[in-house]
Amino acid sequence: LGSVGTMGNAATAWGFSDALGKNPYLITSGGGVWQGCAISGATLTELTPDGPVDRGSFTDGMSSGAGLGQKEQSFDGQISAAVPDKSFTVSYTGSRAFKQQYVLKSGKYEPVGKDRVPGC
Repeated sequence: LGSVGTMGNAATAWGFSDALGKNPYLITSGGGVWQGCAISGATLTELTPDGPVDRGSFTDGMSSGAGLGQKEQSFDGQISAAVPDKSFTVSYTGSRAFKQQYVLKSGKYEPVGKDRVPGC
């Protein structure tokens, strides 16, 4: 479980948090670069007494503009607030600042509304 990067490489960053629920969470980040666009996703893995459980993911970084015809833009996101076992908020900085909320539904965190970070 956890994030992987380009071609299945290991996560490029990781950390632990006790802010997301009653159990600790492992947060891993990985991604890659394709034709001038870089994107990275963070995966949330709850470390339960019965073993690790994948609880979802969110885009934690995006940068484009190096490829032909690409719009130059970048976004960096990090969890800025959480209601344990219910929701969390990711705050984005970069080309424009905004917040995206995620709520726990059927065991997975899902964005409220459409994901506002553009893909590659």
